Amino acid sequence: MCIKVLEPDIITYSIIIDGLLKVGKTELALELLEEACSKGLKPNLITFTSVVGGLSRNGKVHEAIKIFHYMEGFGVRPATYTVLVNGITCEGLPEEASRLELFEEMCIKVLEPDIITYSIIIDGLLKVGKTELALELLEEACSKGLKPNLITFTSVVGGLSRNGKVHEAIKIFHYMEGFGVRPNAYTY
Repeated sequence: MCIKVLEPDIITYSIIIDGLLKVGKTELALELLEEACSKGLKPNLITFTSVVGGLSRNGKVHEAIKIFHYMEGFGVRPATYTVLVNGITCEGLPEEASRLELFEEMCIKVLEPDIITYSIIIDGLLKVGKTELALELLEEACSKGLKPNLITFTSVVGGLSRNGKVHEAIKIFHYMEGFGVRPNAYTY
């Protein structure tokens, strides 16, 4: 009887890496990614999205940014920047410039941001008191035909209120009704 030894492919590595990241084993996941690359395997978009998202969720945003830029060396074009922008925002980094740089890079590379990406950036800007810029981005999203959702509006109303811009918050509250978005308990 002959036993065949199968070598894992990039899909196998990606699944294991994703699982490790989901349980917080970031160092081991990165070691496995490095091992796959050293064996000549080429990580794909799914691999990189999993790694960037997993690192971001585990508070390793700086490492996620490195991997994000590293993926272009493999000829993998990011499909979304939302995972990384969200990681920067959730981490509470005072680097709103990083969010904006990624957002601008995304637009330059002709990846149109969706309302989710806009909402995350707007929320992050409001958290650091950048109300004018947040409102400009909301206006930009609307001018591109994107429809803000309940999460977007709740974030803006709450962020403006927390920053002492109550009159603007009330305006946005009424503005949301024009989009057919009904407020919920969080919006109030």
